[in-house]
Amino acid sequence: MDPILIISGCPDKENALNIARALIVKSLAACVNVLPGSTSIFNWQGEIQEETESMLFIKTTQDMEAPVENLIQELHEYDMPEIISINIAGGADDFIDWVNECVS
Repeated sequence: MDPILIISGCPDKENALNIARALIVKSLAACVNVLPGSTSIFNWQGEIQEETESMLFIKTTQDMEAPVENLIQELHEYDMPEIISINIAGGADDFIDWVNECVS
C-alpha cells in the first residue's frame, strides 16, 4: 500500500484531538500528530481572516484516503475543512512498513 500524509487544520485542539483519536481507534491511520497554535491567514468569502488552529498530520495509506476524509468531514467543526493529501515518495522502510501494518 502506498503511504500518504493528510493535513487538516482544526479550529482548536479539542476538535483536533477528537478527530485524531477517532482515526486511530478506527484503524484509519497509523499516527496523527496534533500541532496546536498554528496561525492561518486566508481569504474566506472575500475577507482576509486570521485564526489560530491546531494542525493534524495524518499518516495513512492511499486506500484509506476516502474513509479518512469522510471521518474528518463528519467530526470537523468547519463547514468546509481543509483536507490535503500528499503522496509519500520515500522514507524509512521500517516506518513505512509500520504504517501499512497499523492501517486496516
